[in-house]
Amino acid sequence: MEDERKTKEQLIKELQALRQKCNATESFTQSKAEDVEVGIDASVPSLTKENKVERELRLYKNIIEYMSVGIMTLRLENRADKYSFHINSVNEAAAKASQTEVKAVLGKRLTEAFPTVEEYGLLELYYDWCQKGEGYQKFPNFSYEDEKMGEGNIYKFEAMYLGDNHVGVFYENITDREKTDKKLKMSEARFREMADSMPQLVWTCLANGPCDYLSKQWVEYTGIPEEPQLGYGWLGQLHPDDRERTIEEWGKKVIDGTDFDIQFRIRDASGEYHQFLTRAVPMRDNSGKIVKWLGSNTDINALKLIEEELKKVSKDMTLARNQAEEANRAKSQFLAMMSHEIRTPMNGVLGTAQLLAKTNLDAKQEKYSNILLNSGQQLLYVINDILDYSKLEANKLEIQNEPFSLVDTIQEVVSVMTSLAGEKEIKLSVEMDTGLPLMMLGDTLRIKQILSNLISNGIKFTECGSVSISVKVASQNGANVKLVFNVKDTGMGISEENIPGLFKEFSQVDSSLTRSIEGTGLGLSICQKLIHLMDGEINIESQLGVGSNFIFTLSFVEVTGTQLNTEKIPELNIGDLRDNQTRILLVEDNEINQIIASDMLEELGCVFDLACNGEEALTKLEKASYDLILMDIHMPIMDGFQATKYIIKKYPNESRPAIVALTADAMSGDKEKCIALGMSDYLTKPINMNELKSMLNKYCHPSL
Repeated sequence: MEDERKTKEQLIKELQALRQKCNATESFTQSKAEDVEVGIDASVPSLTKENKVERELRLYKNIIEYMSVGIMTLRLENRADKYSFHINSVNEAAAKASQTEVKAVLGKRLTEAFPTVEEYGLLELYYDWCQKGEGYQKFPNFSYEDEKMGEGNIYKFEAMYLGDNHVGVFYENITDREKTDKKLKMSEARFREMADSMPQLVWTCLANGPCDYLSKQWVEYTGIPEEPQLGYGWLGQLHPDDRERTIEEWGKKVIDGTDFDIQFRIRDASGEYHQFLTRAVPMRDNSGKIVKWLGSNTDINALKLIEEELKKVSKDMTLARNQAEEANRAKSQFLAMMSHEIRTPMNGVLGTAQLLAKTNLDAKQEKYSNILLNSGQQLLYVINDILDYSKLEANKLEIQNEPFSLVDTIQEVVSVMTSLAGEKEIKLSVEMDTGLPLMMLGDTLRIKQILSNLISNGIKFTECGSVSISVKVASQNGANVKLVFNVKDTGMGISEENIPGLFKEFSQVDSSLTRSIEGTGLGLSICQKLIHLMDGEINIESQLGVGSNFIFTLSFVEVTGTQLNTEKIPELNIGDLRDNQTRILLVEDNEINQIIASDMLEELGCVFDLACNGEEALTKLEKASYDLILMDIHMPIMDGFQATKYIIKKYPNESRPAIVALTADAMSGDKEKCIALGMSDYLTKPINMNELKSMLNKYCHPSL
């Protein structure tokens, strides 16, 4: 359209020039037959020979003929009659507007070809131009309703005086353009209405960057009218620290045509800056050319404040977590140190008590020996409770899943508790379901701990009567079996108001200064946590002055004979090891622990050598062979871990003796650390003679 307009304006000037040249030649060339089709009235006077003017006229006729703009020339035949304008020339576009052919309108009166021309006062205007000899005018767009021009069509008109009573008329059908413009205006109005109703600050920019529209929200937010902010005026509302960065980024996006995504601060009407998330996308035409940018600004100031607060909280939480972890580490280190330092002298106390009990004592000495052994054992229970609670609290206690016999486990616990019940003349009984599986997968150590705790509690809180243990099959589905345990006593019982807090840490039924029962208040809490770790539940039924019944459930997987080798290794008898020349190396630096361990080994009939540290143990290994090494961990010169690493590296499996850790380290992970290093097993101090005997039976039996 732009090119046609320029061509049209140039044609006007050149047609005027042509008209002057034609006047100079006195007459126009007679049109040839084929020229009639291009719209020149054949009645125009002609020259006898073709000249330069004719050639130029022919050239421009061809140009005019194929233009989409309607062009025709009129000549006034009678200067006294305004109706005597005849159509002198016409192109296809002009003829098409009258819904006829060029031949049909050529030479006719203007009013005959276009009846409506008189309605718009055009004849008076053309006639006046011819009388005065000059004239040019653009007309308002006309909307023709007559049949010839086409109902509803809109035309744009221009006209000028060409000289010698000739008028040039130019017009084009702009119906589609006007409809498109109308649609665009309606669309723009709807867009503005929508944009003004949105909470975001909406804007549009021209393809090359300057802003051409700002929404009502933007204007109200900034408090500045739209006009001064158009172009690049909106940048004045940005925070000075954000301005240069935004300009640079916007310039890049305008060039490469990719989405604009940035955050910057905008000043509101009160002068306060808010953080905004700004996004803009290019709008393209059918050819892919960018015609506009559509953008929006979302106020994220509140989110930024929340984000900053969250960062602060996160930082505080991280600091608190680090402090808590550091406190836990310090607590664990303290507990580990205290456990080790307490267990070392406790080994001397309990070890001496155990050895003393096996000597010839009179009644009074035996009484004192039992008091010493029981008191030491009670102190050890307290230490173990604290350590177990620490492990459970730190989620570091793991449940093992190994084949075991529940019947044997219960019998072992009951055999230990029988003497305790006998001292108070309390009857201790066991009832086991005949349908119990012989072998199951589970953690026998933790089951013993639960049962021992509940039975000892029953004995502790019962002055007379009985404590009974029962185990029954609650349900079984294939190999999966669910058991229900009952530990029932006829003791003092618990009041209804004290039951809810019974399983809380450090909780005691009687916490007064006059209470007759001592304890840490951790036992039941540990039991509950262990049962929960094994996916079980524990509850209590109790009545004050009548007794209590602790009920808990545990699930196991039954192990059949094909999955388990149930052949038992025969128990060692005193003298077995000596007779078979089984040799043991005891590695221990503490003098008291040396005495205790040595006397226990002698009592069990062992042949052994003593080393005071790891280095000395390695020297003895070079001179003699051993079946078992009892290895302390904390020793001067070379500790137990260093010595174990050296032994494993130097001696192949078939010639290497079993190494059992004999240590006061009893915290979570200590046993696993020893096993991971390559040790065969693990015994904690204070040394229990029965446990030591079991370990010797496991690694030093004559049949092996």
